[in-house]
Amino acid sequence: MNDNWQGHDELENLYRLLEIFDEEDADGKRKYKENKSLVAEQWMMEQWHENEEKRRGGWTVNGRAPNSDQLHVLQSLQLDRFMSLVKEDPAKFTRMTRLHPDDFFYVLGCIKPRLEYHVNYNSVNPILKLVAALRFLAGGLAIDICWGWGLNENSFYAFVWEVCEAIDEVINNIEFPCREKCHTDEEFMHKLFMLEREFAIFSKEYIRGTVAAIDGVVFRMERPDPKEVNGDVKSYFVRKNYYAYGMQAMCDARCRFVSLSSSLCSSSHDASVYKCSNFAEMIRDGKLPNNFHVVMDEAYPCTEYELTPWSGKDLTVEQDAFNFYLSRQRQCIERAFGMLVGRFGIFWRPLKINMSRIPLVISVCAKLHNICVDRFHYQKNIDTFHNNSRDTDHQDGDRFLPIYDDRTGIYRGYRRDLEVSKKRDRITEDVGSKGGRRPPLSKHSRIFRGV
Repeated sequence: MNDNWQGHDELENLYRLLEIFDEEDADGKRKYKENKSLVAEQWMMEQWHENEEKRRGGWTVNGRAPNSDQLHVLQSLQLDRFMSLVKEDPAKFTRMTRLHPDDFFYVLGCIKPRLEYHVNYNSVNPILKLVAALRFLAGGLAIDICWGWGLNENSFYAFVWEVCEAIDEVINNIEFPCREKCHTDEEFMHKLFMLEREFAIFSKEYIRGTVAAIDGVVFRMERPDPKEVNGDVKSYFVRKNYYAYGMQAMCDARCRFVSLSSSLCSSSHDASVYKCSNFAEMIRDGKLPNNFHVVMDEAYPCTEYELTPWSGKDLTVEQDAFNFYLSRQRQCIERAFGMLVGRFGIFWRPLKINMSRIPLVISVCAKLHNICVDRFHYQKNIDTFHNNSRDTDHQDGDRFLPIYDDRTGIYRGYRRDLEVSKKRDRITEDVGSKGGRRPPLSKHSRIFRGV
């Protein structure tokens, strides 16, 4: 038998083993013992080869680490499979990696200089690293990805975190317009007006001035190690009866994330997390012009820069219409969360990674989500938007909300029925004067409820 790297020796040994088992001998007991010893020896040799592979951290050829030529051939075969998939079935490639081929190569071009690659026994081509990381974020299992792309399972997570850290550091497409980052005030105002114009479409221009929608979300995870949370495990157990990691997010009208924040534990109230976010600090510092604002749900207090729906059931026609059109704008953040979780299958089951890695995974998935949204514009969904949208969400009925007191550092009660916002009063009056009404077929309409 010709001894080469393609594994013919192992195949011939397997055939010889099967032939021995097929033999019939009068002394069956003795033959059975010999076969049993042969199987044990074969198993021991396989275990030794597997341990050698794990110890070296790379591919093996006949139980030995391949040389540079053999490694080049192995990776060339995988790259040929990759290129054939991209050319012959780009739709399937998009399903596997969640990125269009053009976006894949854009990300690869951004992070390739940061991915170490040397032709030796423990190096993997950057293309295979990125494919493996994207498939992992899309919901694939490590054992299946390694088997499908010929990677070493022992080194798989090192590839994933290397790619994720590179994407998070190089690609910066999550940012809200900031005066300090713009060259001129005209550029800053132009960016805000572009955001405002897109939101105005959702409310049929009844509500103007909205530049972002804000809400909180939790991602289910395994029970954290007490050492990772300083022993405060119960603070990460949410009211939905599971452990989760909390995140506060902002998005634009196209469902692109423009800000992420995770300053407090997941059991904290949304309003408390918002008060500790960078955007809330930006508003407190007066960096958002007076004619702009953000939209939120009933969990947040209503101010001149943060608009929330009118609470209660006995609302006027104008207040009910305001809630409806505000809800149409605010639902952008709900859709963004749905698109994010639906696109990346790693969020379909409890996260089983180190808690310190969870913010990295969320940030990378959000940035990849923005890349996908930029390619597949959300205009089609804007044109087919339904009129029977809800004006409340899962926190409907919240009347007594705890918020963070910056002066004392403690929680205090907040009365929704006593809050005052002149901007909300003015916009509500404008909506009524322009003839804005909730559609009569909506289940929240006063006509539908017989009011």
